[in-house]
Amino acid sequence: MWESLKAETKTRSVGSYSRSNQDLWLQAEEKGQRETVVVHGRPGGLLRLTIRYPADRVDEFTLYEELIRASIKVSDDLKP
Repeated sequence: MWESLKAETKTRSVGSYSRSNQDLWLQAEEKGQRETVVVHGRPGGLLRLTIRYPADRVDEFTLYEELIRASIKVSDDLKP
């Protein structure tokens, strides 16, 4: 899954990403859309949040991206 998320294509470019163990944060652009993906993998399951918005409105959405990224937490004792 990690490799497919960060893969680039003719229409998709990955701006930046970071991965720590089973957590990933990624920003990409495709067809005029900005995409931010937050993934938290735990033994009991996986949380994936994807936010998409027009790439030409990045300034309007940056604050929301940072708030969401900082506030999403998944406990290690997540139960399936």
